[in-house]
Amino acid sequence: WRHSAEGPGTFTLVRAGRILLSTSGDGTLGALDVVTGELLWRFALDDERFLTRPALCGDVVLAVSGEPGCDRGGLVGIDLFSGRALWRRRLDAPPAGAPIATAEVGTVVLGGCQGGALAAFEPHDGSLRWMAADPGASYGGSCLVVDRLLIVNAPAGSVEALDLDDGHTRWRRDLADPVADDVPRRLEPVLRGGERSSRRGAFGPEATREQRQGRRECQTQRISRSHLSGS
Repeated sequence: WRHSAEGPGTFTLVRAGRILLSTSGDGTLGALDVVTGELLWRFALDDERFLTRPALCGDVVLAVSGEPGCDRGGLVGIDLFSGRALWRRRLDAPPAGAPIATAEVGTVVLGGCQGGALAAFEPHDGSLRWMAADPGASYGGSCLVVDRLLIVNAPAGSVEALDLDDGHTRWRRDLADPVADDVPRRLEPVLRGGERSSRRGAFGPEATREQRQGRRECQTQRISRSHLSGS
């Protein structure tokens, strides 16, 4: 099968079992049957467009409307199977990226380089759970969810873990000098068998003092799962 959007642009895709969620240049959010290519539903807003990748919280699709860098934006909760809007709320600042979701909470990056924030919302009604200062996700950082932690690897050379329950910082490591050291081409943190890998300098219990000061040595760093869970 083949599916074409109604306008030019890049597809973003998220799979949820047999359902394939997509956004494209036409600014709508669609759901396709991954086996047959049948369009199951399409959701659109009259005043804003969907351009970033949606996220899934259980059976609720979280979609950010508005373009990064614009002066407004919104967050919509949509039923995965019917395409019906469950709720919609305005965001306090423009979106700066795609939502990040677990089964119990959805997190949205707001703002830009100045005064960015992370806001967490309840998927069932869109109510705000917490808001915290952005460690770097809004200006090129990458995120990874591990258990109840949101780990942000920032271009400035730091890695920070936020508790998804309340937004508090559980731990932070400075891996590089933001002025003297280069920014890696890829910042995505990777979890392998309970260990976190980074393209930055070393951190964790086994790191030496010199490594903790942020020397750029592309090596795999390890933090045990017990460390990640805060024990």
